[in-house]
Amino acid sequence: MRLDTLRTLIRDTLDRSSVYRTDTFLNRSINYGQRLIATLTLFDERRDTVSITGGRNYIALPKDGDDECIAPLYVANTSTGARVHCVAVDEMEFYSSAWEGKTAIDALYYTLLSPFSYAYASIVICPYPTANTMTFSFVGAFEPVELSSDSDQPRIPEEYQDLLVTYVKFESFIGEPGRTKEAIEEFKFFITRLNQYIASIKARFPSGRDFEPYSSEFSYSVITQQEQAAQKVEKQNES
Repeated sequence: MRLDTLRTLIRDTLDRSSVYRTDTFLNRSINYGQRLIATLTLFDERRDTVSITGGRNYIALPKDGDDECIAPLYVANTSTGARVHCVAVDEMEFYSSAWEGKTAIDALYYTLLSPFSYAYASIVICPYPTANTMTFSFVGAFEPVELSSDSDQPRIPEEYQDLLVTYVKFESFIGEPGRTKEAIEEFKFFITRLNQYIASIKARFPSGRDFEPYSSEFSYSVITQQEQAAQKVEKQNES
């Protein structure tokens, strides 16, 4: 669905609820929603190759243009096709440096450092290859391209693009006085649809990917102004 079509659909839905938002707000909210969905589902898969020089353990996560990689999903030796298996950081025995000196013709394992900060995110290969240069096939989950032109289309499959509609409705209602209940209902539906999307992604990879998304849960606690005032009076009486 094109960005302008998606925006019109959302605006028509909000109009029926007597809520108005500018195109700038809608575009920004759609992109926020798409990034959130990408982070929680790892849906935006792209292929790349990475090369390392013999004697090195670290490989920086690749970029696709300006789009950063969120997590690696599959790593293999391009020449042999042998898969490089993902392990947890503690399995690499980072409290000792013995793994740093291990060399072999082919890498066997990798782990991911600091996945929440791209500046420090690296793949650590063990053992490191003895060849001068080795190329690895790489499938990663990336941040989606920002939608800016009216003709741009989300990378989310069309059958799940209602997630973007629901997310923007949530952001719109949460900013309106007295519409908290509607905002909560929209976000609850967003989480339900998100988990359905996650389940469909996992079903495509029965053998699993190196990093898998988890089902999301939604919990909330709404405190009204009257309740806040009552709590304040109760604390004053206690003191």
